[in-house]
Amino acid sequence: MKATRRAGLSAVLLLATAAGVSADDRLIEAAREQDRRAALALIGAGADVNTAGADGATALHWAVQWDDLDLAAALIGAKAAPDPSNDYGVTPLMLAALNGSARMVDLLLEAGANAGAAQPSGETVLMTAARTGNLAVVRALLRAGADPAATEAARGQTALMWAAAERHLDAARALVEGGADFRARSNDGFTALLFASRMGDRDLVEYFLGLGGDVNEGSADGTTPLMAATVRGHVDLAEWLLDHGADPNKADIGYAALHWASGTFDTMSTREYTPEEGEWSALAGIPVRDVKLRFIKSLLAHGAEVNARVTGRMPRFGYSLGGGSIIGGGSYVGATPFFLASTVGDMGVMRLLLAHGADPLLATADRTTPLLATAGISIVEAETSTTEDRLLEALRLTMALGNDIRAANNAGTTALHATAYVGFNAIAQFLVDAGVELNARNAKEETPYKIASGIPMSGMFYSQPKTAALLKSLGGVE
Repeated sequence: MKATRRAGLSAVLLLATAAGVSADDRLIEAAREQDRRAALALIGAGADVNTAGADGATALHWAVQWDDLDLAAALIGAKAAPDPSNDYGVTPLMLAALNGSARMVDLLLEAGANAGAAQPSGETVLMTAARTGNLAVVRALLRAGADPAATEAARGQTALMWAAAERHLDAARALVEGGADFRARSNDGFTALLFASRMGDRDLVEYFLGLGGDVNEGSADGTTPLMAATVRGHVDLAEWLLDHGADPNKADIGYAALHWASGTFDTMSTREYTPEEGEWSALAGIPVRDVKLRFIKSLLAHGAEVNARVTGRMPRFGYSLGGGSIIGGGSYVGATPFFLASTVGDMGVMRLLLAHGADPLLATADRTTPLLATAGISIVEAETSTTEDRLLEALRLTMALGNDIRAANNAGTTALHATAYVGFNAIAQFLVDAGVELNARNAKEETPYKIASGIPMSGMFYSQPKTAALLKSLGGVE
């Protein structure tokens, strides 16, 4: 049997040599290809277990990558270094943490692997384990001396923040028990509580609040747990936060929860993603109709100010990145919840806010009125799901409530300018029939007909030939 085994090993070595590959390199190749039998034979034949491949990876890296405990044990038994780094700064222990393999982590730690190792980015083994969420791995690393206070370089985030962002309650508990500071802040001021709120994880939020977290704490830009939950559409959590002391009027970020709940921010960037993907689609607002109205009622019942004004820039994407009217060059500063609902013709929200005392005449800081909003001043063509019919119905309502149909904002933009820009012919005809000035000029001396005929703006050329034809037939001039 022994003679036969030696002959087999010699054959393996001869094959490697004949192929122009050293036994050491063949060991790496066998481990990479998950050929345990060949790898064990090469180890037995004396191949160098610490040889690194072209990318710096050793056979141990590959054994751990494939979670091959037997091969990893054999390599370590043959004196493989437990902590080699490949060219990307990744050690076998990091791969074991990524796999969430507690047995492999234990094996490597017992062999002397560094529990506090970090990649060049600052990502520690403990952060990786926190992200994957295996409780046994997190505890093993903490016992081995991993530092729960370590931060990665790009954003200054800790392992606890990563656990919260991935919704791993058990891992978060273990980290706190191991010394992690739940009050620690990232570079942009986010705490583990804020990450949990952003992900809509009530269990984690409740846990951090139970530790002494502040339900109204804010990040560097003023984001609170309530705002984080609201913007991401986690209405159930947002309502729970309101019931537990969240201030609905806290608006250090520049707008309050009622502003976001009342608006719909559907631009190209948000429409390209499905609700299941979550990350960007959530930024369109609260999509489910009944939930949206319920949440607005809840905010108002908890004391939200119905006529609160936006004081900063609201998140926008696509060509509406500037945060307001493309035509008028304005912004949402000064906007009320009613105004924001008007921009997308949301009659249900508009009527609900009116029933709770909303002032339908309040304009933005640049004098853009709710009626101007319903004419399409905030619409970006091809980036919105808002229909002309909805806006026209909302325009009729704002007009009936006393908005001046001839009003212009600081840029001289009238309702007819706005609708000419987006090509809403039914609204244009209604405005003209209602007595709006057909050939009013904005601050750039442009008439509605001129805008519809085609104007360059922001490096692009916009034209609405059908609207131009309509306005010309009605007496429009340049």
